[in-house]
Amino acid sequence: MFSLESTSVTFPKGVAEVDTEVLYDMSELEIGSSYSFTIALADPALVSLGGITSTAVKGSIKLEWEDYATCRFIYSFFGGVDDVVVLKAKGLDLYRILDCYATGFNLEFSLKEDGTIATCAEQNTGINYDEANGDIYVRYLSSKREGKTLSIEFKYTLPKSGASFQGTFVDTIVFP
Repeated sequence: MFSLESTSVTFPKGVAEVDTEVLYDMSELEIGSSYSFTIALADPALVSLGGITSTAVKGSIKLEWEDYATCRFIYSFFGGVDDVVVLKAKGLDLYRILDCYATGFNLEFSLKEDGTIATCAEQNTGINYDEANGDIYVRYLSSKREGKTLSIEFKYTLPKSGASFQGTFVDTIVFP
């Protein structure tokens, strides 16, 4: 998934730090996930003064969010309708619905050219079912776009206990 721009990196004598570029394919990265990899010295004899031969790198793509629209969100599982703020990641077809199910819990997804969902990781709604089962999550199954209406089929799950609610539910976003 990750590779270095060059197959080798050379440290000039007396220099302990050099820049290199890590390459990756955006289509292989899942939205909302962080990734880690290790960079190690090929020759273990060339260690730092502290004896370090490798370092772990962890990161995610920093996104710049901009206002996109205020949309109508129709909840089938919880019942109700709200106007929600939708942000769009600059330069990407990645969207974030702010405070979608509960304050501080957003719903993120990317769209295909036809307006249906390309990716949507399992996400926490921020609503606690009970102490034994924990928070309710949404797991994306499918979507359908008709004009300004995006219907999203979810399975509602309880990852803490491994349980899920019977059936699937379709939440709807109506774009302006």
